[in-house]
Order: sequence, then C-alpha cells, then structure tokens
Amino acid sequence: MKGWLKDFRLLLGVLMKRPPNIRPDGKRQFPQGLIVALSFLPIMVMVCVLLARLAPLAASHEVTAEFAVVLIAAAQSMVLFFALGTIAGTLYVTEDAEFVSALPLRPSAVFFARLTKLYLGEVTVSLYLLLPLLYTFGGAVDAAGYPVSPAFYVLVPVIACLAPVLPLAIAVILSLPVVWLASFFKRRAAVGTVALAVVYFGIFAAYFLTIPNLGGAYDIDSLSAELVMTLRSAANILYPDKVLALTALGIDAGKNFGISVGIWGGMMVLVFLLASLFYRRAVRTNSESRAGKGTVPAGIFKARGQISALISADAKSIMRYPSLALPSLTSAMFTPLLTAFFFLTESAGSSAGEGASHDFLVMGVIVMVGVALNGGSNYLALIPFTREGGQHALIRSLPVSGKKAVLAKFIMATAINVVSVLVTLAVLLGFGKLHYANALMCMLIILALSAGLNSMSIRQDMKHPNFDWKDISDVQRQNSRMIIPMFAGLAIAAAVVFVPMVLSTSFASSLGTAGMYALYWGLVVTLTAGVTAGFTRALFARSEELYEGMRERSGEGVPSPDPMRSKGLFGGGRKGGMLG
Repeated sequence: MKGWLKDFRLLLGVLMKRPPNIRPDGKRQFPQGLIVALSFLPIMVMVCVLLARLAPLAASHEVTAEFAVVLIAAAQSMVLFFALGTIAGTLYVTEDAEFVSALPLRPSAVFFARLTKLYLGEVTVSLYLLLPLLYTFGGAVDAAGYPVSPAFYVLVPVIACLAPVLPLAIAVILSLPVVWLASFFKRRAAVGTVALAVVYFGIFAAYFLTIPNLGGAYDIDSLSAELVMTLRSAANILYPDKVLALTALGIDAGKNFGISVGIWGGMMVLVFLLASLFYRRAVRTNSESRAGKGTVPAGIFKARGQISALISADAKSIMRYPSLALPSLTSAMFTPLLTAFFFLTESAGSSAGEGASHDFLVMGVIVMVGVALNGGSNYLALIPFTREGGQHALIRSLPVSGKKAVLAKFIMATAINVVSVLVTLAVLLGFGKLHYANALMCMLIILALSAGLNSMSIRQDMKHPNFDWKDISDVQRQNSRMIIPMFAGLAIAAAVVFVPMVLSTSFASSLGTAGMYALYWGLVVTLTAGVTAGFTRALFARSEELYEGMRERSGEGVPSPDPMRSKGLFGGGRKGGMLG
C-alpha cells in the first residue's frame, strides 16, 4: 500500500504542476474559469431568488431532502457537462501516456492520479453551484419556521466536494470496459471515440431526464401532489445523493451516514478494480493507435478533390483523439437533448390552444439554445486551425490555397450543425407541440445563424491561433476568446427572435393570426440573412490574408522532427497522409 501511495503522490504532484495563465504571446491573461463564473453570476442570483420562494413550500410538503437531492443532481449534471470534453483527454489519450506506461508505476495508481486531477478541476464547478444554492435553500427553510439541523450548514461544503464523485465514477465505471473492448477492434481509436461518446451521452441524458415531467399542472406558488410524488421518485432514483442529503439534514443521521460511506466507498473500490484490470491495456492500445503502423495499406491513395481530401483527413484525425472528438460532438448531442427536456418540462404548446404568443416564446427558447450550442460552442469552428498544433506548418506545405483550407474548415464545422438540426427537428415533430412549418423554420434559422457564428469563430481563431499545446485543456485555459461566440450567439439569437415577436404581436389585432406569423417570420429571416451574410463575408473576403498571417505562428513552415512528440492533430503525417 505504501508503494501505491508513493506512486500516486509522485504522479499527482507532476500532473498538478500547471503553468500559469499565459497567452501564446507571453502576456498573462484573466483565468477563463473566472470569466465564465462572473458571466453566470446574474443567473445564479435569479436561481437563488427562485429557491428562496420554493424552499418554504418544499418544507411545508415535507420534501426538503428531496428538493436538496434535485439541486445536487442538477449540479452533477453540470459537472458532467463541463467534464465531458476532458475525461478522455485526461484519463486515456494523453501526451505522456507512452512514457508513463514505461515507468515502474502501478496502473491503478496512475489512473487514480489522473482521475484526481480531473476531480479537482470539476470540484470548483460543484462548489460554485452548490454553495450558494444549498445555503440559500437551507436559510429560506429556516426562515420560514422549519428548523434545519446546524450540521447542514457545516456539511454543505462536504456535499459540494462529494457531488462530482458520483457522475465521474459512473463515467469511469462504464468507459473503462468500453475503451478496453475497443482495443480489440482494427480501428480501435475511432471505435473507442464513438463508444465513449455514446456512453457519456447516455449518462448525461439519464441525469438530465431523471425528472421528466416537472412541468405538469402547477405554478410557482404551489406544489401539486404530482410534483411532490415526482420529487420523491427522483430522490429514490438518485439514492446516493438522497442519503447524503438526509445525513446533512439530520434525518436518521447515523444510519444514512453509514449507508453513504458504504455507497461512496464501494464506488471507489469498483473503480480501483476496473483500473487494475483494464487501464494498462486501454492506454497502451490507444498509444499504439495514435502512433500508427508506419505503413500505407494498398489502395489508400484515392483521387479526390482538395476540399474533400482536407475534410476527410480532418475528420479521421479528430476521431483518433477522443479529447478533441467528444467536445466536437457536444453541440450535436445536447441540442436535441435539451429540446426534449424543454418539452418534457413545458406544460403545453400550440396544440393546447395557447396561441401565437406562446408559440413565439417556445420558438425563441429553442432557437436561443440551438444557436448557443451549435454556433457558439462548436469546437470544430472554435479551434479549426489551433487543433492542428505543431503540424500546421507541415499542412501549410501542401499545394492548397488559403480559401480552400478555410472553406474545408467551414464545411466541416457546419456539417455537424446539420446533423444536430436534423435530430432536433425529429424531436420537435415527435412531440408535436409546434406546427411542422414553425419547427422547420426554427431549424433553418438555427442552421443559418450557426453558420454565421462558425465564420466568426474561424476568423477569430485565424487571427489568434495557438499551435503550442499538449492537450485540449491547454487550449481551453489559454484561450479565453472561446467563450465569446456562446454569449454572442445568445445575444444575436435573442435579438433575432424576440424583436420580431414584439413587433408582430403589436399588430396582432389588425393582421390576424396568419398575418402575424408572416410578419414574424419575414422579420426573423431578414435579420438572420443579414447576420449570416455579414459574418461569412468577413471570413471569406480576407481568408487568404488571414491564412498567410498564421505562418509566423507555425514555426515558419518547419514541421516537428519527431512525430511521436508532435502536439499536432494529424500525427506527423502518419497512416495515409494528408490526402490519403
């Protein structure tokens, strides 16, 4: 055991030696996490105000613990959301995997050191969310005349620190065997990436849709019997969180504390056993897959156009790296999921006779969420050239014009938006709460605005590329501009859908229903066309100039001499080459 702890402390100490927040130009930058926290502060204040109103109702219906469980589960969903893009890159596909595997270190100790680093990064998200929410909830319950155990206020930080353990443990328990099984396939890297995406999406969907029908017949001033029953059912499903909340609230504290220790300890033992069985092979085979065999199979070179070759090579290379592929798939995964969640928690749509104003509100929410995720959080557009890393200089040596290189990045970034929009459209039509014409128009608006935001993001990356990185977390930490498109998308989408809503409803009496819809969509399409045309023109009008401007940041066209140590996306031109 001493040897295991020694290995664990040694590697964890090395992993935690992170460089300061320095931009590629050498200037210190404001931490991106702090920028995001400050940006979401107004939303946190509004949620806390809402909790202060709901807390006395929860206490009066004797569902205080159940309500606390829902808050914990919501925070865990956000933890998993933010961890999704870094789990694979931190645990399985790392720059130092081959070197560490050659050292006399226990695989389980290596795994737990990496998992601890991941946990320490996510616990800050949990603390940011749960400290204000749980303290507000407990204080409001106390103020309403329902005394809360003093231990609750002491244990809130403990709950916040334990909350990330459950989603991370579940993700690890399911992903370790999946990565191990993927190692037996011929295209193990791509198979592993797809399998991990399915596993993580399934976990997130299960968390997010645990409480599927909170939008029944109730309002904020009362808790219906249906809602109380739903809260209790959700708490029973999330039993590890329930016993934690019961312990903090002083309800059968001794018994529930013992159950908590058993559950959380059991999860750690299971993770330890799985790491001991599967981790060494999972990491070794991933490293072998990245290195490639060094030979080119017969028939690998095919005649194709330059743009299609660039897109194909880019897609294949991304699929070899889960740390890049999973964030890139996020928008396609979560837009239809959040749309389904919205309709599951939304009481009724136009089919219930709410009228055009209600339809406009529903469509506005869908468009805002879709644009923020598809256009504002699309990794394929946020870091299209940065993700090439040290191999950008090698790629530049190909006889491809800057305009074609930019067009290939734009097509690939928009292609995943098309997939997301089609799936979301199927969700909208499946619920049937919007007329099919309105649903189709919403998706076209999301796609057009996302294309415009993709252009803005690509242009921003070309103006400020960063080719000196080791993993995706470095890119996120060193590039605070990555969060700008998300807020820009929210603001643009809000203006595009809500300004026409106000104008069209103002003339409802004179235009009638059909005329109101015609005016609304006419204004929305006009604004969308203007925004999209402006962003795309700004990108392609200067594509050659911007492409040439990246040369000085790419090592003056000198590729990395050691492809195994290259930080680039294309792996030193391995297996098939750029056009293969």
